[in-house]
Amino acid sequence: MLHHWILDPEAFDLIVVGQARLEHYLSSLTVVVPNRFPPLTAAERGALGRQPVCEAGRDPCRDPLADAAPGPAQTDGTAAGDAATPTHPRE
Repeated sequence: MLHHWILDPEAFDLIVVGQARLEHYLSSLTVVVPNRFPPLTAAERGALGRQPVCEAGRDPCRDPLADAAPGPAQTDGTAAGDAATPTHPRE
């Protein structure tokens, strides 16, 4: 468009046509996505941010990794945290 205007500046108003073309181009880049969720009710909006963070009856000081499965074996042949005496692989 700029090239055509430089060749013939009297053919069209660069500012008016350029702005209209740019706005049209930018609006063509948007994608309309339908709302997949129903709107919140007044009760749901009022409850936002008021739900408890932790589950009831859960000890907040408990280590969440304590219940995890044992880790991989250490290089000495014992599992992590195993109190058994390490043995040599060839014994």
